[in-house]
Amino acid sequence: FVGRLIPEKGVSALIEASRDERLRAARVTFVLAGDGPLAGDVSDTKSSTLRWVGRLSREDAAALLLQADCLCLPTRSEGFSTTLLEASACGCPSLVTDVGGARELIPDASYGTIMSDASAETVVREVLSLRERRLELPLMGERCERLVKGRFSWDDTAAKVEAVFGRASADRRSI
Repeated sequence: FVGRLIPEKGVSALIEASRDERLRAARVTFVLAGDGPLAGDVSDTKSSTLRWVGRLSREDAAALLLQADCLCLPTRSEGFSTTLLEASACGCPSLVTDVGGARELIPDASYGTIMSDASAETVVREVLSLRERRLELPLMGERCERLVKGRFSWDDTAAKVEAVFGRASADRRSI
């Protein structure tokens, strides 16, 4: 997890999920990067299954995403998630809820997993499912990275904006 430690981001679900014995037995560790109102709760929960690294610089957050097996973002509210976009650009597949632009970055299960809800039980179930498919994770990450570089690069975005302005200008001339 990389983000602001606030209730809307699903931090409590991650804390609760980290206490699940099934994840402990599977040797799953959650690494949370960020700061915010729930930092005390995260700090109090630190264990062998939950690590808190605090707020990271952009470079360190990217390094964490490059090393992570998966980004887990059980958020209840999101626009087009910058964290999800950054994870995808780093080749890190994601486990996210169906909010904001999640389906644009995870169009199907070969890119990551979209959870049905942000509950701790769903997080546990989906993390265990991804763990069973862990050999697929690098390929998922490669797909994510290709998608981001192909559809969401600065050059691609600039070309889309120019096209919109070009159409708007042509429409005004035809009036």
